[in-house]
Amino acid sequence: MARLRPFGPYELAERVGVGSLGEVFRAFSRSGGQVVALKRLSFNASHDREVIETLREEAQISRSLDHPAITKVTDIGQVDDIHYIAYEYVHGRDLRALGERAAKQGGELPIDVALHVILRVCEALAHAHGRCSAAGSPLGMVHRDVSPPNIMISVDGEVKLLDFGIAWAEGRSARTGEGQVKGTMGYMSPEQAAGGKLDARSDIYSLGVCLWELAAG
Repeated sequence: MARLRPFGPYELAERVGVGSLGEVFRAFSRSGGQVVALKRLSFNASHDREVIETLREEAQISRSLDHPAITKVTDIGQVDDIHYIAYEYVHGRDLRALGERAAKQGGELPIDVALHVILRVCEALAHAHGRCSAAGSPLGMVHRDVSPPNIMISVDGEVKLLDFGIAWAEGRSARTGEGQVKGTMGYMSPEQAAGGKLDARSDIYSLGVCLWELAAG
């Protein structure tokens, strides 16, 4: 078992992901022992006002969503000027890892499994795309990074859509709007790759690419 390291109200276990802005750890809450996926920004990112605001917006968007196929935010805060966000922990593998494992064994995921995963993500996206403001107007939410690393399958067969960190919705700051290309290039719709205005159809295109990969191997 990995040696636990204290981090504010959490104990950090092993690192499960790393990116340009920080790291993701499997962690335990000191108060109740809850297991979480804790995204901790790097020192430099924690002193970048734009990155911090994006993290806060990620938490705000994620907390506005309530669907069993979307990971839930459990906490957001900072420890010694290092900002973090905590999500429910999904014990399993992402879709890319499962696809690569199947390929190494000389095949692909069974089509019924692939369809189950895609259908669950469809339901998650339908929930996000249909969200409205308190006044009842559509938020026009777009995930913008529907790709295999952001689709988790738990050991119990649950499917979870991760990472609304670059999601766009009406009312968000202009830095994440039209004209900026963010996401995973191989899964972007043409409109997204060109920095154009996006709507829900862009996410559906990206999920279609995921389905094509699963079906074609």
